Amino acid sequence: MNAPRPPHCLARRAQVRRAPSRPGFTLAEAMVSTAVMGILMAGMAGTVAVSTRALRDGTSTASRTTDSAEVVDQITADLAVAQTVLVRTSNLIEFTVPDRDGDMAATPETIKYSWGGQPGDPLLRTLNAGTPLTLLGGIQEFRLDSFTRTVGLPPPTQGAEVLLMAHDNAPGAAVQTYTLTNSNWAAQYFYPTFPANTVSWSVTKVKLWLERSGTGGNIAVQIRSATSRFKPGNDVYKHIVIAKSTVPTVPTLVEVAVNGVTGLDPRRGAVIIVRQMTVGATIKVHYEENGSPMTANTHYLTTSNTGSTWSSPNDTQDLKFHVLGQITTR
Repeated sequence: MNAPRPPHCLARRAQVRRAPSRPGFTLAEAMVSTAVMGILMAGMAGTVAVSTRALRDGTSTASRTTDSAEVVDQITADLAVAQTVLVRTSNLIEFTVPDRDGDMAATPETIKYSWGGQPGDPLLRTLNAGTPLTLLGGIQEFRLDSFTRTVGLPPPTQGAEVLLMAHDNAPGAAVQTYTLTNSNWAAQYFYPTFPANTVSWSVTKVKLWLERSGTGGNIAVQIRSATSRFKPGNDVYKHIVIAKSTVPTVPTLVEVAVNGVTGLDPRRGAVIIVRQMTVGATIKVHYEENGSPMTANTHYLTTSNTGSTWSSPNDTQDLKFHVLGQITTR
């Protein structure tokens, strides 16, 4: 705001207007002009200083708008890569995102945005189990409805038949045989490696090294669930009866077709059981021991009492087997 001029300055300016032909300014006029410019510059400097402080302190409307936009961008960017939403309310959302800290575990990170719900409460961001970080203070209203939308999961895709797992001809391993009887059965625990986006898996074929002597009788191949101790569980997924006469008299990789063993949990393995059903020909199953290395995530077991109890799983023996199946991903 311009300062009021003294009366003699007004009179002087009036005299100048009445005598426009006179060149230049008087010393008094120059001094008055300098004083007025000084007042204007001081006022402008004060305005700039106040504006700068407001931006720096985050108290101006423009600054608050800028900060709010940055927070919205950050929430949107995090949600764009969210894997699983754990909790969501109108004022809180917690979800997982892919690993960001590069640790050896490569586990997802958990991010949580929360607002207390009362005007003036801050907006907080929490990473994993860390200390909540204040993103913006003095929030009057905050709702997460606009940040989310309901979308359908992509349909699962079933892959082609592949070799899921096998143990055969381990370096340095000794091949042994196990004779099946009504009470002596052989079993093999196996747990294939699956892609991270696997939702289920199935077994389509099993191949076992078998040999026969004599004639008559049947054997059975079962696919069963596995316990946490890698032993056969109670759930029989499939029971296939095979005539002993179909087994060659020389060691042969015998293929057994399996149908209907689908929807298996990718977090769990399964067990193959080979047992005698009726007396007749003698069937021997082939296994290996003390190879270097043996196949990981596999264990050979036997029972001498029709499955009432099983031997302890070990890492030094494995049936000679192949398992084929399909993997369903999403």
